[in-house]
Order: sequence, then structure tokens, then C-alpha cells
Amino acid sequence: MSTWPPLTLPLAMSAVTLGNMIIVTADAVGERMEHLLGDLRGSSGLPGSSDRSGLPGRKADDRALDAVWEEAVEAGRGGKRLRALLLWDTYRAVEPQEDEARDRSVLDLACAVEIYQTSALVHDDIIDDADMRRGRPSSHRQLGEAMSLLAPPGPGQEAGAGTDAQNRRLHDGRRVRGRGLGILLGDLLATVSADIARKAGGRLGRLDEVTDTFLGMQRAVTLGQVLDLGMEDMPLDDPAGLCKAALRTMRWKTASYTTVAPIHLGLLAAGADEGLATWTAEGVGEDLGVAYQLMDDLADLESDSSQTGKPRYGDIREGKRTVLLSQALTSATGADRRLLVQAYQAPLRDGEMVDRVASILIGCGAVEKVRAMAADRVDRARTRLEEACGRLALGADGEAIWRRACGRFVPNGPRAL
Repeated sequence: MSTWPPLTLPLAMSAVTLGNMIIVTADAVGERMEHLLGDLRGSSGLPGSSDRSGLPGRKADDRALDAVWEEAVEAGRGGKRLRALLLWDTYRAVEPQEDEARDRSVLDLACAVEIYQTSALVHDDIIDDADMRRGRPSSHRQLGEAMSLLAPPGPGQEAGAGTDAQNRRLHDGRRVRGRGLGILLGDLLATVSADIARKAGGRLGRLDEVTDTFLGMQRAVTLGQVLDLGMEDMPLDDPAGLCKAALRTMRWKTASYTTVAPIHLGLLAAGADEGLATWTAEGVGEDLGVAYQLMDDLADLESDSSQTGKPRYGDIREGKRTVLLSQALTSATGADRRLLVQAYQAPLRDGEMVDRVASILIGCGAVEKVRAMAADRVDRARTRLEEACGRLALGADGEAIWRRACGRFVPNGPRAL
């Protein structure tokens, strides 16, 4: 029996247990992430160390470092840890035998993926100029506010003391500093995550394979983000082309690190052959990740901010080219289609226009089409999952664990797979 302390959470977020097997939960992942980041912050030679001995006071640059390190922890809180749990459960499904040292290394590898996701979200919010993430101010907003609170006001800078132009400059300066620190925070988290993954891969005896897979994941997400930004200039007179481009972007930007890489890394950690790990991860992960993103796009339309942690209709406000928009351009006719084109070609969309666009998206049948596309991807993922279970020679318990893990990404959970 493991000497680890018990790690318990609601069943919905835990792995299926086998006898006395370790249960890894979302809370356990979050706690380990904070521990890893705390160790790095306190390591000798790293700036922003918690050791303040010999310092007469905290200088502005020290305060900036402290703010960034603190936000590195805060930004990672509140997630469901789906990627980490998928990696862990994939590993556990193939390798049911406990080994404390190996299991701790796999947990670190799972945390590396989550820390990288945090870096991607920080950068994504800067690109989208988003104000909220997981029900709190986005990191660049938080950092801009933190730095303004740390700096004492100069003459004429007290609240309300300046002219409107001066106050606007102060506000703009805060936003610029927040974005700058946010970019650097995202870079820091990305490099930290790669270092954690590299060390874990070395302890698992899969240094090269783990490092290559992790860096390949980071590269894919970056290229996916480039594709996503490039889509903003796509014309709206070719809905089929728009749909194809949006699905390709989902594969690179979302599926690559949401499902493909966690499955790949989990299989490598379990000792699977590299070729089989690649085939399985790409075969199961791509359709699973795309289905997940399709449903996430619908959540932006159908769920309120208390469920998503982001403002409702965010994709519409940003003028985001999505699969949902492509289906609406195909289905809508007359004045409704003209309004869609006008709205998404406009530089900005006010509240009234956003509401009118949302009404058209919901009423023209596009939602049902996207839901059907997601269901088709789930069907394809199920077929590939069954074949992969055979190739990996999983027993009944291992297959149940893996189906449960994959089921977290689709409507109706494991029953859909």
C-alpha cells in the first residue's frame, strides 16, 4: 500500500480506484502545482526569491517579481485539471502497479501540462484583451492593478486629482504595464513547465521522448494561435472554407495540448512503445479534443459567466471566426445573414448588436449543426478508443479508467464512449 497521504475529492473529479491504488484528484494536482512553483521561486539564484534577508526594503523591480510569482500561482487556481487527470488516468490504465517514485514523477508531468495551460491562457487573454478568467480578473489586468497599487502616486496623480487626459494616460500606462508583465508571466510559466516535464521524463527513463512530445505540444499551440489570429481576416463569403480553417485551428490550438499530448505523455510514462503511443494519442486525442472545443464554443453562447468564468458572448464581442459562425452563415438567409456579415466585419460590436447576433445564431439552426458535428467526433473517438484499448491490451479495469478519463471531455461523460 502506498505511503502517500490519502488524496480525496468528489468522485466526479477522481480516477477509478483499484484496491489501494493512489487516487489523484483535481485538488491533488493543484496542490502539487503550487508546491512546484513555490520550490522554483525559493530556489537559490532565482530572482523573486522569498528570501529578503539583508534587503532594507522592497524595490519596484522586486515588487514586480513578487507580483509575477504570486500571479503564477493564482492564475493556475480554479481549473478542472482535465488535462492532468487525462494524463494520469491514461498512465494508470496501462500501468496499474504502484511505484511511489514513478507515480510522483507522473504527477509532476501532469502538473507540467497544467502549468503550461496556465501560460497559454495568460497569453490568450492578452491577445483577446479579456477582462475575466475563471471568475477573477485576467492575469494582465491583475498585474496592472497590482503594480499601480504598489507605486505611490506622484504630484497631481491622486485619485481624481488630474485632468481627464492625465487620468487616461495613467489608466493606459497601467494597462500597458499589465500586458507587458502578463506576457512575461506566460513566458515564465511556459519555460517552467518544460523544465518540470524534462526532469520528470528523465526520472521515468523517457527523457528524449517526453521532452520532444512536450516541446512539440508547445510548438503546436503557438502555431494554432497564429492560425487563430490569421482567421480574423478571413472573408465571410465562403462558409465551407471558414469551417475547414476553424477545425484545423482547433486541432492545433486546442486538441494538441488538451487531449493529444496528455494521452501521449501518459502512455510514455507507462512504458508504451513510442510508435504505439503516437498512433493512440493522435487517433483518440484529435477527435476528442475537437469535440471538446466545439462544445466549448456552444457554452460561450448558451452558458452564463457564473458557469464559464468568462463574460457571456465573448466570442461574438471579439468577432471570432468559429465553426458556429460558419454554420450560421450557411443556414441564415436574407436580413439575418446580412446582419451577421455586417456585425463580424465591424471593428466593434455594441451590446445591442451582440444580442441580435446571438439571437440569430441560436435561431437559425447553427447550434444544432455544431452539436451534431461534436457528436460525430465523439463517435469517431469511441471507435478509435476501442481499437486502442485492444492494441494496448488493457484489461477491464484499465479500460474503465481510460474511458472515464476521456469521458470528462464530452457530453454525457463515459456513457458517450
